[in-house]
Amino acid sequence: MIRLHIKLNLKATILWALILLLIVFGFMAFFPSMANDSMKELVDGKLNGLPDSILSIVGFETFPDFTDINVFYGYIMQYVMMALAVFSMSLGLNTYIKEEKEGTIEFLFAQPQSRQSLILNKLAANILLLTVVITTLVASSVLSFILFKPESINLGTLLSDNLIVFLSYYLLSF
Repeated sequence: MIRLHIKLNLKATILWALILLLIVFGFMAFFPSMANDSMKELVDGKLNGLPDSILSIVGFETFPDFTDINVFYGYIMQYVMMALAVFSMSLGLNTYIKEEKEGTIEFLFAQPQSRQSLILNKLAANILLLTVVITTLVASSVLSFILFKPESINLGTLLSDNLIVFLSYYLLSF
């Protein structure tokens, strides 16, 4: 049962993993240009020209310091986490909706296994599929850190600073 569920959802899982990988690499490729002081001065100059009321409406009372790789990565990850939540919810919701829509739910319930066993097998398959997407996301994040981090920052420190973000992927999706 687990293998069948994985086989049915593997294409969508790979697609989501690749899309999230491209999003991480695409945004992190912009970090070297955001990290230089001229970009910070340009952004600060443009924001200082706007009234405080406009800045508060769009949520920029204090603008993030995108010259810090942790801040830049965290800013990107809020959007990636939304996409990961959408994938997790669609995977969970489609588990039985797809069976009902295709008319195979009666076949599953007629099998010599309990409903609890059926649910646990599908849950285990979903956890495995989510783990594939999250592992791809973490690996792409680490690789983007290696490629785009400033020379002055230690990779070990950067990874330990973002360990809570990596763990939050699992917490959010499960």
